[in-house]
Amino acid sequence: MPSLATLEILMANPRLPHSIFICLFSALAVPVQADQVWLKNGDRLSGTIEQLQDGKLRLATKYAGTLSIRWPEVQRIESTQPLLITLAPGEQPPPAGASLVEFKAPQQQRVLRQEQITDIQQPAHFSPKFSWKGNLDLSLDLERDQDSSDKLRLKTSNEFLKGYWRDKLNADWELQKTNGERDRHNYGLTNSLDYFWSKSWFWRGDASFSRDFQNDLYQELKYGSGPGYRFYDDKSGRFELGTTLGRQGYRYYSQPDLRFSILTLNWDYRRFLLQDGLLELYTNGEYSYPYFQEVDYAITAEAGMRIRLTQHLRSTFSTELDALQSTQESHSDWKHFFGLGYNW
Repeated sequence: MPSLATLEILMANPRLPHSIFICLFSALAVPVQADQVWLKNGDRLSGTIEQLQDGKLRLATKYAGTLSIRWPEVQRIESTQPLLITLAPGEQPPPAGASLVEFKAPQQQRVLRQEQITDIQQPAHFSPKFSWKGNLDLSLDLERDQDSSDKLRLKTSNEFLKGYWRDKLNADWELQKTNGERDRHNYGLTNSLDYFWSKSWFWRGDASFSRDFQNDLYQELKYGSGPGYRFYDDKSGRFELGTTLGRQGYRYYSQPDLRFSILTLNWDYRRFLLQDGLLELYTNGEYSYPYFQEVDYAITAEAGMRIRLTQHLRSTFSTELDALQSTQESHSDWKHFFGLGYNW
């Protein structure tokens, strides 16, 4: 079935006050096809358009890896995938003799001045196609000094995207033994469902559950809902802030259970550095303020860096904080991990 395409011109975001965004979206699903790039010398290349940057168009191919094509050599682009095109300020009709690039999607066509196009990339969201991104990290820490300590941690993060919806599913499992005795054993699950009603604003509903097999506080359950704002999400990284209002509960073996309303501020920051994002710096977490006199605050945070070793394999260094201040229990648990991860 042929697909319908729309051409939508949106106002620029705050970081690019003088640019115009042109988004081409396929409204109905079509069989997966390669993008086509025609050069001025008559050659045609097939692949997936990644980004226009520093005067070169990156085209990922199965037969030659990622190609960097000089932008002045491009004459025409046909794409079956969404493209986000940034134009320089002051768009005008193409004058006679100007160097032009033709963009074509099913039932839509657009001709633009080549020197006025400053960036091309795949939009991070709002594609009608389903996508799944994730990673799996394994950390093993063996210490042999006065005490013998073995730590094992398995953690996974998943992000599912389709249209205006985004679902994040995270899980972790941790086991530690000191001198042969188990002194830490827990797991946690977190799920967040976001709906974007604009390019930056979204509404989130989330729930988390953790189970501890060693401490007196053996269960934590939290759920809530609230708005969030995405400052940017592109090839350079991501920065988002969000708030949720909901309920939280603690269950103890030897003390009364606690249940109360809670306001949470959460953040997600990532920054890709070096060539093709070889190094990633990141931090994420949440600060919780309870409407309950016996609990002052709770913090769950993580910061670290990831170094890509191959296309999918990477090494991870991270530090995590799990802090709770209450009348029944107060702790600040710092954990440090080094391990290997696989991402897709």
